[in-house]
Amino acid sequence: MRRKLINTKSAFALLMCIAMLISFAACGESGDDTSVAATGEVNNNLKTNETELKPDLPDKNFNGEIFTFINRGEAYVHWECFDCYAETEIGEPINDAVYRRNMVIEERYNIKITEFKASTGMERTLFNSINAGEKIYNAVMINGTGAAFLAENNVLVDLHTINYINLENPWWDKNANKDFSIGERIFFTACDIGISDKDGSWTLAFNKRILNDGGLENPYDIVKANRWTMDKMYEMAKTVSRDLDGDGKMTIDDLWGIVAESYDTYAMFFAGGERIFKNNAEGYPELVVYSERGVRVIDKYMQMVKDKEHYYVVVSTIDNPFNDGRALFYATTLYTIRNYWRDMDDDFGIIPLPKYDELQENYHHIVSIGASGAVLGVPITTPNLELTGIILEDLSYESGKTLMPAYMDICFNNKYLRDKESIDMLALCLESRVFDFSIIYDWGGWYAYFIGLNANSNVNFTSEFEKKQESTIAAMDKIIDIYKQLN
Repeated sequence: MRRKLINTKSAFALLMCIAMLISFAACGESGDDTSVAATGEVNNNLKTNETELKPDLPDKNFNGEIFTFINRGEAYVHWECFDCYAETEIGEPINDAVYRRNMVIEERYNIKITEFKASTGMERTLFNSINAGEKIYNAVMINGTGAAFLAENNVLVDLHTINYINLENPWWDKNANKDFSIGERIFFTACDIGISDKDGSWTLAFNKRILNDGGLENPYDIVKANRWTMDKMYEMAKTVSRDLDGDGKMTIDDLWGIVAESYDTYAMFFAGGERIFKNNAEGYPELVVYSERGVRVIDKYMQMVKDKEHYYVVVSTIDNPFNDGRALFYATTLYTIRNYWRDMDDDFGIIPLPKYDELQENYHHIVSIGASGAVLGVPITTPNLELTGIILEDLSYESGKTLMPAYMDICFNNKYLRDKESIDMLALCLESRVFDFSIIYDWGGWYAYFIGLNANSNVNFTSEFEKKQESTIAAMDKIIDIYKQLN
């Protein structure tokens, strides 16, 4: 007997989890079924007890076969993998959800799921194993730069060719599928098996006490009214900055309108609706970083970067003014929010990164996927490709019922993010994620250029493009040619 596609109107698993939380927070309120990315509203009518979309998979007995992940070990510190395997339940939500998910799959197919945690340079570890003809690993969960290395060296399977993997299903990330494809081939993507790509998602936090003390407008209302722009963010930031210690200069110990990381100048370019690389109609990436509008986006945000009275660049996500209640805005990842802010004295809220202007249709949130968040791939030496396809499809599906709810519970199970508005805003950020080749290939050095703007804010964008254009296209075309020649 096969599990059939029951209903094609299912939502992405994370949004389903968010919708459940919204239903609790809203106490029965309902919302319009409109685009989250465009309006800042999430469909509150999503219910988990509606007819469910399920994977179309055969009933199989694999007679105790081993299914092995290779993933990141403790040498990767904050980005060690904890979403593929758990030995037993230990009372920790993520671990226990992974354990229960895997047990369901193990019993369903009579297999054993295990993992090998690699040290740094795991792409080389896997590459050498494949070249040696070892058939050990069914799947790899690896950072984006490592996945790109493996793909261009022809040691990953095109996911479109694996039986039973259906990338159209909502437990596979539609934006990652689109953005990581080259010539309609995709060798790695994001899915619900992993949480590190969600952790790598960029968003914006604001301090509610500072907002209220300054008599400022509610950011949730601004977003819903489609007035949340870079100009509005800057306007609000300039009203709160103060020299708290009276030494006549703005330092880390003072009150800031905006606290930023070096990554922010990169993230804000995408937030403004621009891209560095984007696939054309034939499915191949093109360099699209330079345009009149792109220049305006950079110029507008750089006004903030150059304002040293209201914009402060931190060197640590842990030790910075926002964490100590001395900043109104701070753009960062979900990893930072869920790991470092549980003990904050001040209440905070979550909103999207601002649009360039009110004419911009949607919000956009880049995912830190280069060395941080992980993607999934399948080695060409996978011991049993049929088993691999079935297990990955079902693991991703089951994650929507186990791992994703546990992840969302960690994000929301504290006093700061229980309001309905924060849940709406996080849904918006997750639905509007974008991925870009610049962070995994860095053709022409554009990723380094953008994150360097905080330290070198006087670089002329037009002259930089003229200098980089030829080398960027050459590096990009080299990879495109490699993809075209892959078996």
